[in-house]
Amino acid sequence: MADKLTHITASGEARMVDVSRKEDTVRMASAKANVVMHAETYEMILNGNASKGDVLGAARIAGIMAAKKTPELIPLCHTLLLSGVDVTIDPDENLPGFTVTATCKLTGRTGVELEALTACSVACLTIYDMAKAVDRGMRITDLRVIEKSAKRVLRRFGSRLEACVEGLAVEPGTALGPDHAGNRGRGRMGAAIGAAGKDPEAAAMVRRGLDIEDRQAVGAEDPRDGQQRK
Repeated sequence: MADKLTHITASGEARMVDVSRKEDTVRMASAKANVVMHAETYEMILNGNASKGDVLGAARIAGIMAAKKTPELIPLCHTLLLSGVDVTIDPDENLPGFTVTATCKLTGRTGVELEALTACSVACLTIYDMAKAVDRGMRITDLRVIEKSAKRVLRRFGSRLEACVEGLAVEPGTALGPDHAGNRGRGRMGAAIGAAGKDPEAAAMVRRGLDIEDRQAVGAEDPRDGQQRK
């Protein structure tokens, strides 16, 4: 648990956290909540008999739309370029009701927990809205983050290799030491290992089969201790 609030300055003023010096990482977060209702309402929604139409389909779309609107709702939240949003709604007769799970992904400099929580919340609220005519006693419960992860990134753009593992940014073929001369002659994989240079862990990641030909970001678990990047 952190010992200070990052959104509060030393003088007590609210601020947006500056993440410009952080590295891009492949990030994911999932949130979950329950919508508890009468058994008759549960059966009505499950059978598609609600007067407003497809309750669960509308809730899924609402959750996805809400994730993209998060920075407009949370004042100090960063505007993020989401790469994926998934909302699933599972029936649970033991509640009775539905369990909503929202998962958001991106490659960026800050986490996506708020987007996942917002998507989950709005999906639950949509279920409530579409069924409240027959059951105003529905409850939205147990909203929480259930998973959060971040993976370091190795990228190659054109002729430039960026080894974000340790913030390296060198041209393929650059000799970083006596053992890394002549990388061009060893091909692209040799260039990647050479670019990792003095970082043996980064080089090991490349040797394990990271595809540096792929122009999209390739995630790799932190090779040192499996610690999640925050």
